[in-house]
Amino acid sequence: MGPGPDNPLGDYKIRLGFGDGTYEIHGTNNPTAVGLAITHGCIRMYPEDVATLFPRLPVGTSVRLINVPVKVAWIDGELLLEAHPPVNAQGESFEPDVDQFSDLLRAAVGETTVAINWDYAREVLQKANGVIATVGLKADDPLTPR
Repeated sequence: MGPGPDNPLGDYKIRLGFGDGTYEIHGTNNPTAVGLAITHGCIRMYPEDVATLFPRLPVGTSVRLINVPVKVAWIDGELLLEAHPPVNAQGESFEPDVDQFSDLLRAAVGETTVAINWDYAREVLQKANGVIATVGLKADDPLTPR
């Protein structure tokens, strides 16, 4: 398909050097699709972001793709969870590993006392829709003297 507003790739595409060049980082004419697992291996970016990246990226730039379907972050007293469907080496989705999620939580929280809504965390993990959710909050440690 040629350039224009109906092109699902948007105005820019960056061809990656693997998969016989069939994998690309590109824009989209449907920004609501960014971050969703609806492409066939490509990475969609917001049109304004790929427009900024494209002229700054020399041909031959090394690119690493990292498959991290579950991300946990501890930011300003909030425990955040982002989950995407896990994908194996063949590109097939499989069920998320709840034990792996628990390990990530332990690593993110460390020794901090935190109140985790486990039911909600499991729901976010099972939905695996890429939406960042607050699943825990820093809590006062009942054993700490006041």
